[in-house]
Amino acid sequence: MNADQLDSIRETFRTLAPRGPELFERFVKRVRAASPTLGKLFPDEPRDHAQPYIAPCGMVVKNLHRLSAIEYLLLETGVRNQMLGMEPRDYGIIRDALLETLREGMGDEWTHDLHDEWMEAIQVVTSLMIRGAGRARAKAA
Repeated sequence: MNADQLDSIRETFRTLAPRGPELFERFVKRVRAASPTLGKLFPDEPRDHAQPYIAPCGMVVKNLHRLSAIEYLLLETGVRNQMLGMEPRDYGIIRDALLETLREGMGDEWTHDLHDEWMEAIQVVTSLMIRGAGRARAKAA
């Protein structure tokens, strides 16, 4: 990703951060609608428990230009997700719910380019998590 794309992602996050708890609640509702089983991994009252989920997202957004600095954390997140029962296909549900929530949050400011930039960032990040989960499964076998 180039610097302009990274800046767009960061600006989107900054714009939506003040509405974090509300948007996290909407995100969780989307996940639950798409996969009740996956939805059980999130808190019952998402608006009241959003910060432990939003803060790591902010760290990832901040470090997209140097993922190597947080690669270990993303791999370990994948391991934890796998231990909770997430499968690689579940990341698509999470991606779609996140993109729809971002689109809704940005309203008319959401563009095709912004969608593509977020899609690419999410794909890169989740690929590291899936790799971490795969390593955990390989060790367990």
